Amino acid sequence: MNDTWLRGRQQGHAGRVELVCFPHAGGSASYFHPFSKHLSPAIAVTAVQYPGRQDRINEDGFADVVDAADAVAGELETAPGPIVLFGHSMGALIAFETAHRLRDRGVAPVALVVSGSRPPHLADDRGVHRLSAEDLIAEIRRLTGTSDSLLADDEFVEMMLPTIRSDYRATETYVPQPRAALDLPIHVHIGDRDDNVSRAEADEWRKHTTAEVRVSVHEGGHFYLNDRMDVLGEAISALLEPSSPCS
Repeated sequence: MNDTWLRGRQQGHAGRVELVCFPHAGGSASYFHPFSKHLSPAIAVTAVQYPGRQDRINEDGFADVVDAADAVAGELETAPGPIVLFGHSMGALIAFETAHRLRDRGVAPVALVVSGSRPPHLADDRGVHRLSAEDLIAEIRRLTGTSDSLLADDEFVEMMLPTIRSDYRATETYVPQPRAALDLPIHVHIGDRDDNVSRAEADEWRKHTTAEVRVSVHEGGHFYLNDRMDVLGEAISALLEPSSPCS
């Protein structure tokens, strides 16, 4: 069993920026495998693997966003070069908390990229983690992040539903603590048909940093990035070009 939290981390990537990717609720590190081909060669991709899935399937899911961030920050604090954190949906909140922990340890990331997520102070309990199995599956299907063929696989659903429920519980019981704002750029990406976060709510990320905030709106719903990874990759690559003020 591999109980470390990072996958695909490359050794000796001197001169490259490490992009650490945090998956959504129910997601896994492999979700970001196709993402690498859309990024600049100057970016080395590392993905977070939460417990309770793939090679960590025999572990219980995590119960707290802050605990998850603590674990990831502990593995990142010895990074050899600059780090950018990128999280989608639930992953955005864990990435945000990880940024605070790295800042407190003197190894602050150079930027935070968040996708498909309200800012922490607008996070709320929608009660998804308390839904019946049938209704929870309906919610997952509504978000279009999981293929219908997998959701029709009773064995897969039975195996993964407790982990997905645990992810939602961690997100919906998350309460950010009062503290000084970050001082790094935050780049926000949302889909124009995402019922979970509006443009006005995305703008509220400005309350969490003293640096620049940019908001980009893409065509699509909550999982717009399934079809727009090329555009998202280009945007992140542009952010991390050597000429960028964030580098």
